[in-house]
Amino acid sequence: MKYLKEKFNRKGIIYTLIERSDKVAFFSLTMKVKKGIEELVGYEVCKIYFKSDRTINGKMIEGSESIPSDDQFAWDDASKSFFPNELERATNYFKEYVLKLSAKTSSNRLIIMPK
Repeated sequence: MKYLKEKFNRKGIIYTLIERSDKVAFFSLTMKVKKGIEELVGYEVCKIYFKSDRTINGKMIEGSESIPSDDQFAWDDASKSFFPNELERATNYFKEYVLKLSAKTSSNRLIIMPK
């Protein structure tokens, strides 16, 4: 299983994982404004989706975690929510969303990321 990366670039926005549970990820979002300088854009809380192992054209593809596309923003059970420069509000939403999804399933433990 390929897990979400702790830092990645998506459409020019740099996602940095702050915290996650089994099913929810909490990212800070930044953009490069000058060489070597990143500026905070906001925070995003996303449901983590799981793709199982599969075979495409005879080639085995390992299962992976993914986050919703921009097209799924606030569309699928609030699977992706953006908070512009509102760390406290985003943190509270992350905790609430973890609890909401853990009420639906028995396995949704909080995973604390090292700072």
